[in-house]
Amino acid sequence: MEVTIGEIDRKLQNEIFDSEKDPIYKEREDILKRYINICFNASLQLVELPFEEKKSLSFYKQERIKKSLRRLSDYIGYLTKELEKDKIIEFCSRNTFIVTNYDIDLTVIISNSYYGAIKYDLYWIQSLKYFDALAISTNQFKIERLSEYLPQSLENLRNEIIPFFKKDKIFNEFYPILLELNSTLKIESFRASNLLILTVVEGLVRHLGIYLKEKQNLEFDPDDKKYNSLDSFLRKIEWKKDFEISMNTYKLINNDFDYKKKVDPLKDDVKIDLKERLDFLRRRFKEDRDTILHGLENNYGEKWNVFINISALEHVYDTIVYYRDLYK
Repeated sequence: MEVTIGEIDRKLQNEIFDSEKDPIYKEREDILKRYINICFNASLQLVELPFEEKKSLSFYKQERIKKSLRRLSDYIGYLTKELEKDKIIEFCSRNTFIVTNYDIDLTVIISNSYYGAIKYDLYWIQSLKYFDALAISTNQFKIERLSEYLPQSLENLRNEIIPFFKKDKIFNEFYPILLELNSTLKIESFRASNLLILTVVEGLVRHLGIYLKEKQNLEFDPDDKKYNSLDSFLRKIEWKKDFEISMNTYKLINNDFDYKKKVDPLKDDVKIDLKERLDFLRRRFKEDRDTILHGLENNYGEKWNVFINISALEHVYDTIVYYRDLYK
């Protein structure tokens, strides 16, 4: 929704209601103004990057900045258009205290902030707490704190993931690698752990793709050089859209939130393909993987590294379980 700088400034400066005479209307006015400013500050984060960070941005990140700026701009436009006397009165008259300000969508701001969308890009991690997600978006979160999540991830690995691959007839060739991974985790050899996870994730995705080739009646040669990278393997094959998922989960996986007034993401299910389901592997996760495997990054032996990588493995595991059940 297009809006001019002058219109935004004029509406922010104008006092519409008196807090003593119209407290409910005034509260709505103040909330709109507050979130216009929050969105504006989030936009400035994306525009005013330090020179060194801006110089090293990948093509993906540059495109993501453009997309996030557009989404924040659209949301600012919506909020600004709502900042009018008649609209505020109408809005308050048709909303009870239970659903007041339902259109204030903090998720849109969090997921399109520089730290949330570009620098860290971690919202695909299922176990990430909302409070921590909020702190990440405002650069108030020390990445090392992710190590606090690791014990639960290790429990899931040992009690769910490894036993599944031990029994599954199609994917059990990965069981010995996962046992080796578990051994490195027990002795806290985290560099070895991370290298094993990165390789097993790619191996599992490729194996799943070969499995789906038959189940989805696809025509491609997995040994073709054009599929050498995991990115091209996921992106260049016409996977069938047969993975049913809630819209909210899909948006979290893809960190793809914009504001849509009439959509209820908790109720709407969509069908996506393999690339869309594992798209996070093609973003920041891919960049981290490439720098490690190409010898450009040596600082990857921390607990928080392990947590992020095991979270990726958990997503791949969930995807495999879904497809094994779908095509059993």
